[in-house]
Amino acid sequence: MPALADPIRPLSRLRAIDAAGAVDDLAVALVGVHQPGQRQLLEVGQTRGAAALLAGATRAGILQAARTFRGLPHRFEHAGTVGGVAFINSSVATTPREAARTLDAVAGPAILLAGGSPEQNLPFAVLARAAPRATRCAVFFGTAAPELRVTFKREAPAVRTILAEDMARAFADAAAEARPGDTVILAPGAPSFDAFVNFQARGDAFKDAVRRLEAAAVPP
Repeated sequence: MPALADPIRPLSRLRAIDAAGAVDDLAVALVGVHQPGQRQLLEVGQTRGAAALLAGATRAGILQAARTFRGLPHRFEHAGTVGGVAFINSSVATTPREAARTLDAVAGPAILLAGGSPEQNLPFAVLARAAPRATRCAVFFGTAAPELRVTFKREAPAVRTILAEDMARAFADAAAEARPGDTVILAPGAPSFDAFVNFQARGDAFKDAVRRLEAAAVPP
């Protein structure tokens, strides 16, 4: 008796062909989605978009998800936009290498918030070398601030640096420095234990500061 044809495999092949043909169109469409971290969105969108198409999702649905995605908590999370300035919370970036990768994902001019409790031999030079591509100003806070500033002066002398007594003051300084079109990004490059219980608490403090700034910007 001849084996019965598997109806699932031809359907899977057709979906794969459709996804392969559609993923380039999807990538082109994602270029028009203006979200913080657009480079990351494009890289992830091509891969996961193809998987979603294979699973039966529509291109319209994927694009809508991309437009409304705000990021995972404390991981390149869009905390708000005030006066044309975007605020990004990436408090999870607790090493210089993580912070450098996060900073590299910013599309336009950036104001960097970095600092925390220094650990032995943290390679702050990695973060400093990543900064000149887009960073206009770096505001340092916490016990790591002096070492960060010395490193930036040596490795990234073109980047303006500010020392702040704590993260609240650092946020205020960064907001004052920012211009419309800039991104203020918390990418600390160090652990949080000098002032916060964990990186989540540090990120929450950043988001609270953004909310207060938004409230102050609303006319009575």
